[in-house]
Amino acid sequence: MSGIFPQKDINAMIERRCIKKSVNSIQIDKQITDRWYQLRAVTKCCENYEKGIRKCLLVMATGTGKTRTAASIVDVMTRSELMGKVLFLADRKELVKQAKDAFYKYIENTTMCNLLLNKDERNAKIIFSTYQTMLHAIDTIKNADGSRFFSPGHFSLIVIDEAHRSIFNKYKAIFQYFDACLLGLTATPKNTIHQSTYTFFDMKNNIPTDVYEYEEAVEKDHVLVPFYLIETSTQISDDGITYADLDEEEREAYEAEFVEDGGVPEHIPPERINKYIFNVDTVDRMISDLMNNGIRHKNGNHVGKTIIFAQNKLHAKFIVDRFNELYPQYKGNFCKLVVCDEPYAGQNLKDFKKADDYPFITVTVDMLETGIDVPEITNLVFAKKVYSRIKFEQMLGRGTRLCENLFGEGEDKKRICCI
Repeated sequence: MSGIFPQKDINAMIERRCIKKSVNSIQIDKQITDRWYQLRAVTKCCENYEKGIRKCLLVMATGTGKTRTAASIVDVMTRSELMGKVLFLADRKELVKQAKDAFYKYIENTTMCNLLLNKDERNAKIIFSTYQTMLHAIDTIKNADGSRFFSPGHFSLIVIDEAHRSIFNKYKAIFQYFDACLLGLTATPKNTIHQSTYTFFDMKNNIPTDVYEYEEAVEKDHVLVPFYLIETSTQISDDGITYADLDEEEREAYEAEFVEDGGVPEHIPPERINKYIFNVDTVDRMISDLMNNGIRHKNGNHVGKTIIFAQNKLHAKFIVDRFNELYPQYKGNFCKLVVCDEPYAGQNLKDFKKADDYPFITVTVDMLETGIDVPEITNLVFAKKVYSRIKFEQMLGRGTRLCENLFGEGEDKKRICCI
């Protein structure tokens, strides 16, 4: 158990018990959630919490409104007085900001605080934070008497975004410290021997509280768009590289890659290509396939919003450099780098979200794999091998959101192109 509750938390719980209402008497706000599967999820979770079931897990395809659904659950539970303060956790600064902005739009007359930006507003009804910031805040933010401001009973509910990732390892201490109900949100639950999202949320027989999958969203309700695939390959990417098969010029370039390693391998299998060689032909062909065959912007002059997923930061920079070499007319504005620790990554992402402005292509490693909402995306390029089903589905989810009037009045986004 978490620890001793201060008197103020005990008083708040007693007060809520005296004035609480049944969740069934609270009407779900259709301005927040109006789709049938969202209403079903809200109802199930709220009824579970009222019954004393303290953990809920929602498995919903990316782009089907997990954040909206969570906001609706918070709205119902707080209006019924069954819950007090709420903590929303995400593992990236951008996702924290995005969640707070969404809640602010959905829920009126409720105080909210992004703990990363303003710790002075920590008395707010809903706190948004990364795991790292909250773990640090538990120990460092104090009351006047020296006691912890964030006591074990401070929050009634913790909403966990992307609940397949950071709930394990050291951040598990947050959930052991706070005595709160949990709401997990994910499109791709993890289920291994050592790390299971279902086990963490006490889901019997690996059945979540509610589930709404990609196939149903695309084929039945048409709330997501399907994708089609354009395969691009070279002999190098398919077969790897064999030293004996290279001509003299290619051998010199190949040998130069391994000067610091002290030896030249006779063969590099395809799955290890990007660890050693940034092949100009491979990257140029990929870029050409995108620019010639990708879904175009409504102006018809160039491709629409696109994410390229690279192997690593150096590979991502190499792709951007090759693009600028191939298309100098864009003067470095069309294709931008969005990777961790890149000085302009935040600004590049902010600009990318503007539907009709540069850049139209962002190259990333993992910064845009999850959680980022840009409905205008029409092309995804996988410049690296993706072996994880969870990772692939998260990456695919960056492009499958609906977008009305994307190609003009009444011309909505119908599909995405994957290369």
